[in-house]
Amino acid sequence: MFAVGTLYVVDEQFVAVPQFWRNQLVDSLDEKIVLIDDEGRVRDYNRRAVEAFPELADGEDQPLDAVVPRLAEALGDDDVLTTGGREHDAGPRYLQVVSTPLTRTGAVVGRAVVCTDVTRVERQRRQLERQSDQLDDFADAITHELRNALAVARGHFDVIAADRPPADTESARTSVDAVRDAHRRIDRIVTDLARLAAREQTVESVEECSLDAVVEAASADIGADDVEIQVERDATVVASRPVLTELFTNVVQFAEFEDAERVTVETGRSEIVITVDGQQVPENRIEALFAYGEAVPSAETGTVFPTIRAIGSSHGWTVEVDPRYRDGIQVDIGDVRIGEHGLSA
Repeated sequence: MFAVGTLYVVDEQFVAVPQFWRNQLVDSLDEKIVLIDDEGRVRDYNRRAVEAFPELADGEDQPLDAVVPRLAEALGDDDVLTTGGREHDAGPRYLQVVSTPLTRTGAVVGRAVVCTDVTRVERQRRQLERQSDQLDDFADAITHELRNALAVARGHFDVIAADRPPADTESARTSVDAVRDAHRRIDRIVTDLARLAAREQTVESVEECSLDAVVEAASADIGADDVEIQVERDATVVASRPVLTELFTNVVQFAEFEDAERVTVETGRSEIVITVDGQQVPENRIEALFAYGEAVPSAETGTVFPTIRAIGSSHGWTVEVDPRYRDGIQVDIGDVRIGEHGLSA
């Protein structure tokens, strides 16, 4: 807000004085300012306000909702107010409307309605929203087309493989298996990329999740019978349950790819620490773990750590790999809201 000088009530009428204040200060402000009394009638306004709402010029002493209905409606609306553009500026203008009580000796005598031009910010926000929608559509289209093409290729290949001569060689069988593995990997990459694109966005709905239950669900999704998964102490994590489950699904999947035998999950005051036994990643290759397209530590795990970091970022968490850990890989997830077990199932 701004310093508004002194407001006076004269003969029970609401007026703003002295005149020099209005001329020198209020009319020089970029904000559109409308003063209304305690009955909602227009009492005063500055030059910027009448430029944005020309109907104010003939609306003094009349109810604001009759003079400028859209402005009166905006007082109780969190959304921005859209107005016509200026002559030299094509397109609509966007105003943030704030109403502030005006008092005299403790009694409310009216309100100052202040409209701040947020056109540049709002246009950027809407452009980013459009671009986000376009990227979502683009990702969906690519996923659909790649999966269709893969299904066609796999179908034709299965026909060829089934009709191969009985006297096929060991090398031919090896080639057939290699192509099938490649098809499965392409399918997995398409799925992982689609998930990664979705996880770059901020989650909107969170709840208190039992860490033990989430890890158990992730393990069941993968069917990791050869990997021992241990949660050292159950706790509640404030997160999107399906997205958190996907994070641990990626962890378990990584453990399987790397032939790990044990995954341990621990919690601190505001962190989750996950360790996977096995081979350590060299310190100078840790950042490559989080870069899609890098075969670190193996080609099969290329999307695992980018997805884990994207899931963390969508919750406002940090995701790092501790270079000091020597018995495999330790993932530190920070800035997590964690409580004791029992707050929520």
